[in-house]
This record gives sequence, C-alpha cells and structure tokens, in this order.
Amino acid sequence: MKKIVLWVFALLIPLSAYANDESLETSQKSEVYLATIPKSGTHLMQKTMKLLNVELSYALEPGTNNSQPHLTHYLRLKNLDDLENVFSSKNKYIVTIRDPRDFMVSYVNWVMREQDRKVLPEWKALPMEKKLSQLISGKIPPKIDKFLWRDWHMENFFIARELMNRNLDNVLVLRFEDLVGTKGGGSDEKQYECLEKINLFLNLNYSKEQLDQICSSIWGGTGTFSNKKKKVGQWADLFKLKHISAFKKKYNNLLIDLGYESEPNW
Repeated sequence: MKKIVLWVFALLIPLSAYANDESLETSQKSEVYLATIPKSGTHLMQKTMKLLNVELSYALEPGTNNSQPHLTHYLRLKNLDDLENVFSSKNKYIVTIRDPRDFMVSYVNWVMREQDRKVLPEWKALPMEKKLSQLISGKIPPKIDKFLWRDWHMENFFIARELMNRNLDNVLVLRFEDLVGTKGGGSDEKQYECLEKINLFLNLNYSKEQLDQICSSIWGGTGTFSNKKKKVGQWADLFKLKHISAFKKKYNNLLIDLGYESEPNW
C-alpha cells in the first residue's frame, strides 16, 4: 500500500493512497509527498490523485508539530543546503509549479476575492497595474505586507528550480500548465505526458487507455479557473511594458530555467 501525504495550506494533511490493484505489488514502499506552490494547481492536483485511484483520508495536523520533513504549501527552507535533508531520499516528492507571471496575477485575484481576511481597502482600490508593480518590485507598504506578500512566495520557485537542476530520483517537478489540458488553455498531449510521468514515478502501472480516460476527467469541478475566460497565460493580457521590463530584470533567468521562456527577449 502506498501512503501519500499532501502538505497544503501550512498544515500536514496525510492521505492514504491506493494505486490500482495491479500495481500494489510493484509500488515502492515509500511515503509520497505533494508539495504545491500557492495558486499553482493544488486543487487540480488533488483531483488528479483521486482519479489515479487515490483515496483521501484527512487528518489535520500542524506541520510545525510534526516530526516529518517540513514541506508545506510554501516550499520554505532555511537555505538550499537543507534541500536534500528535507527532500529525504527514502520518500518521494511531487512538486507543482506555475509560470511566476501567472502566479502573481492569480495571487492578486485571490486577495481581491478574500472576504474573511482584513486586507486594507486602500490596496484593494489600487488599479491592477499598480498592484502588479508592487508585487514584482517587492515594494509593498509594510501594513499591507503583513498579510499580502512575503519574499518567500517567490523563493518557492527558486527552490523548485534547484530541485530540477539536481535531478533527484525521488523528486518529480510538474508544471501546472501541463496538467490543465486544452480546456484550461494548455495541451492534451502535455496533459497525458504529465500523467504518464506520475504513473512511472509512483509505479502505478496504468495502461495508456486508462490514462486517456483519466485525462478526459481532470478538468472541471475544482476552483481552478472558475471564470471560464481565465486560462493559462493571463499575464500577457495584464502586464504592461513596465511590468515586463521589471520582471525581466528580477526574474528573467528563473523564467528561462523553469522552461517558461526560451530566450531573454520575450
């Protein structure tokens, strides 16, 4: 039996996972952790794991009080030297990332929808282009910053890049854009490849026909792009030249290394 644990929303959420019956004997006896960057497909990944015959059993427990590695919804480490200690080789880890530009747009939209948190009205009243400028530069008024933003939101992406560079056998980094398929503005081919990577990584032994069926069921029923007009690449409609210039100066190498751009002059 494979045990899958999802760390999300700063809480440790153990999940009991059951691969299809044919794969039980070949599955490795290791714990598997899902680590999702905020606004990067957490709900869609949860649904995908269910479709892969994962039975979810929630038992909330604060991650700070647990003896397991401190993977959370935010991939925070004291420094990169801790990376291989946290991502222990005895376990397996699936990390999801998203285009950092779309992540910023989605984050602003999320904050604007929040009703149960006290976000200063003056920040909500700012035009979108001003909000994006503040996030990209990191120059956010301190009172707002207490809730809105932290440097470690972007640090998640640098940690994910380091995981990709180290090419660890027990870590699989997936892109949100590859999971959504054509209905989410992506590609059905990439979506299948994404599931096939999970299939191989966890030794689930699903057939091509089974994976095709699962692919057809991934989209819908989650909070992902609840507005039908919203799909991947939203940043291109909202970034002004000043945003593009500022983002290039600060994060261009990151974008290229994560595979979201192929050259500096995008």
